[in-house]
Amino acid sequence: MKRNLPSFGIKPALYLILFLLINFVGNAQIIQVEIVGGAVVTQGSTITINAGNSLDFRITNIETGNCGNLRIQDIDITNTTDFDISPNNPRDRIKPAGCRGDHDLYFEVENLSPTCTTAITEVVIEIRNQPDFSFF
Repeated sequence: MKRNLPSFGIKPALYLILFLLINFVGNAQIIQVEIVGGAVVTQGSTITINAGNSLDFRITNIETGNCGNLRIQDIDITNTTDFDISPNNPRDRIKPAGCRGDHDLYFEVENLSPTCTTAITEVVIEIRNQPDFSFF
């Protein structure tokens, strides 16, 4: 005897889309960016890096409900004349603490501008399947 799923007026392709959407939302990861030895950086915040100085940042995955990857695809700066990022084009799959795998990604932003010059850049962290995280 052939047994079918109840259709409720929904086509089978919509079941698949609904399943994938629930799966995607259920595995969303939570990014945390912090200045090494300092404060947590929030989305859209402003950080000051004086001319000739640099700051080290750490990205962690603070999701507590699963061991999914936070997939950092790239980190870009908008002002490449006055600032530098190291390593260039960092990327990694970051696991939450307590899970097997990499737990953080470090990068550095350096202000190359001459003394007494004000320069601004946006740091954009590109995350796979999630909105970008950015700060100034």
